[in-house]
Amino acid sequence: MPELTSSYPASPTEANDKSHRPLWPGFSTDRCPSDFGKGRPSCDGMRAWLNQIGHSDAIIDEMRVIHVAGSKGKGSTCAFAEALLGAHRGRTGFPYKYGLYTSPSLHEETERIRVNSTQISEQQFAENIFEVWGKLGPSDREAESLPKFLQLLLLVCIHTFIKEGVRVAIVETHHGGQYDSTNIFNRPAATGITSLGFDHVAQLGPTIGDIAWHKAGIFKQGTPAFALGEQPEAARSVLISRADDVKTKLRFVGNDPQLPADHHMIRQKVQRLNCSLAKALVCSYLEEDAPADMRDLTDLDIRMALDHVYLPGRFQQLNTGQVQWFLDSAHNEMSIGEPVAWFAQEMTGLSVTRFEADKSTVAHKRSHFILVFSHISSERDGREVLKALIESVSRNKLKFDHVVFCYDGMREDGSLKLDQNFGTPSVQTHYEEIWQTSPLRGQIINTSTIHETISMVENLSSRYGRVNALATGSLHLVGGILAHGRSEALCGT
Repeated sequence: MPELTSSYPASPTEANDKSHRPLWPGFSTDRCPSDFGKGRPSCDGMRAWLNQIGHSDAIIDEMRVIHVAGSKGKGSTCAFAEALLGAHRGRTGFPYKYGLYTSPSLHEETERIRVNSTQISEQQFAENIFEVWGKLGPSDREAESLPKFLQLLLLVCIHTFIKEGVRVAIVETHHGGQYDSTNIFNRPAATGITSLGFDHVAQLGPTIGDIAWHKAGIFKQGTPAFALGEQPEAARSVLISRADDVKTKLRFVGNDPQLPADHHMIRQKVQRLNCSLAKALVCSYLEEDAPADMRDLTDLDIRMALDHVYLPGRFQQLNTGQVQWFLDSAHNEMSIGEPVAWFAQEMTGLSVTRFEADKSTVAHKRSHFILVFSHISSERDGREVLKALIESVSRNKLKFDHVVFCYDGMREDGSLKLDQNFGTPSVQTHYEEIWQTSPLRGQIINTSTIHETISMVENLSSRYGRVNALATGSLHLVGGILAHGRSEALCGT
């Protein structure tokens, strides 16, 4: 396959960087032209549609938005920011109303839109989506002139926030930044970039500079910009250049010493950094918008936020009797090692550093171990995600007794889900081959549905007794397991 190049400008240091990542074998170049970005940007039409719904440009520009982009950690950062605003509101009364728009959802679309830390009801969602759709034109209107799924959800979100009188909204981008449908706010309160890496290369480009260029598209003149400091150097230089282009100051964020050292929600380094970025964004907003005597984010606010932060499917445990599930929706090469390290820590009660120094093997100090992996997507090479997972399993000296590869793109009746991002069940064969050629062992089981996967794990627990199961690689997988155990007791991490 010829090298793909980006049509977007990059920093001088990136201009000669020809490193790129291959797309999923067989991925059609008709859907991924060599000059990335051709086609209609997702932000096109958003303001016109909002005007049709009844929201003027002036109203949109008055919205205070904390806008977050990145390759991994966007959802966690937004969740921490929401919790911090909620804790501050609980103590001071400011802001009176705050909102959160995030994606994707684990169970239902109403999860994507939250007001004052509560997702909107099904009735609110239904009313608002009908109000939005009813004003976008006649039913026979050309499909090209109507919003697509994610655009429609965002329109419903903004409509909801305006109706509810939301004072500040935390908005997570969908994929990129520059041309993302969320990038319609000209004067956001603050912008933040989480960790950057290779993800959505078909849309954003094959180099880390291309990806950074897109993500930094949310920077706006006069708006405080923040980014996690631990970035690839090529990405870092592009972020700085993009901030200079729009004449805004970019501040890099590291581990915030004000965060408590002992709280379980930020025990993992990655979550501690995400929370640090969220705190920087919230503090910037409060400094600008809050009354003078309400601008501080206190230690009590932070601990209260960590006690109540809503992070389903991220470093989450679920107990269903004989099965202790360890769930994390990591789904790219950058993040897939995090849940493995977390699982190893939980199984030993030791830090990874000490664990490695002891040269011990986790397998000697545990019950039956099961790994459940699923990653069925045309947007990423799931084989590379699995290889990264295998490297982490080896590095953490874990031994799994069973390895389950779940195809989560099939319904219980055997029909395929109508989702263009799902590949075919044959990908399980590739996963099986990769595992078998690795130094790792464990009996491999292939399942066709999430329900079958859960039943398989429960059957193994009946045979072997207590089971510890790590499930990762897919939001669909984690959401399905959580839905199954929704009535069961949730354990804290």
